[in-house]
Amino acid sequence: MKCSGLLQRKSSMLTIRDTVIGEGKPKICIAVTGTDEKSIIAETHKAFLSPAEIIEWRADCFSEWQNDYALMRVLKTIRMNIGAKAFLFTFRTKEEGGTIPFKDTEYMHVLKLAIDSRLIDLVDIECCVSEYMANEMISYARQKNVFMIGSDAEFGGRDIYYSTHGNYEIEDYNYARKSGRIPDDYMVFWGYEDEKLFEFAKEELDKLSAESEPFNLTLLTVDTHFEDGYTCRLCEDTYDDPYANVISCSDRQVTAFVEWCKTQDFYENTTIIISGDHPTMDTDFCAKIDTAYDRK
Repeated sequence: MKCSGLLQRKSSMLTIRDTVIGEGKPKICIAVTGTDEKSIIAETHKAFLSPAEIIEWRADCFSEWQNDYALMRVLKTIRMNIGAKAFLFTFRTKEEGGTIPFKDTEYMHVLKLAIDSRLIDLVDIECCVSEYMANEMISYARQKNVFMIGSDAEFGGRDIYYSTHGNYEIEDYNYARKSGRIPDDYMVFWGYEDEKLFEFAKEELDKLSAESEPFNLTLLTVDTHFEDGYTCRLCEDTYDDPYANVISCSDRQVTAFVEWCKTQDFYENTTIIISGDHPTMDTDFCAKIDTAYDRK
């Protein structure tokens, strides 16, 4: 018996790539059960040439299932070689007829790795696991994670971090250009300013909150970055130091964004976390501050 959280829908039909489940003839699923990468590639090729609409990878048959890098290689290889066919990921427990016993933590880790890869279309969650584990994995698979940033996400490996730690959709400076949010030749400071980031975030939150699934939206501001920050059109000339004006402006924009969130329907069931990634690295802004001051 199988139960997949991703298959639970209110409507009678489910569209996955080129396959519509719940319409027409029963769909065919072929399982790939090779024990090594060579045999998995060979089986995947045969499955692709078959009339099957869904390709299932039984990852519990893979001898290197404990190697995250090997799992990712195979996930990428299968995705590349099955075209528009639906990709079902299965890591079957011993109780469900799997090949080997493994710990609950190992089971959850492998499933989360597959989900985070964003290479699969469906994930099989075994009914024999505990109710807590089943609910945890279904919630994890359904949750929408979005990371928004006004600079290039590749800087500092941020794209790698977020793509391997939670199934994130990354909307950075390059995404904004490609999606038409900003002109293709637009560039200020590191990409685009925080004023735009907060406006884009509001649009994203409107879409995310309209869905029935949980979501996480992470923003990374950039205007206060050293050296001297970016003076946008919202910055006031209150202080002698331009950087102080930038910091003050950023404070006002963050406050305004949180106040806007408070007026939205999703706010009652939402947690907002505000955190600095590090103290300022501006070379002279803190020069006159006592070195004994405990910087937060």
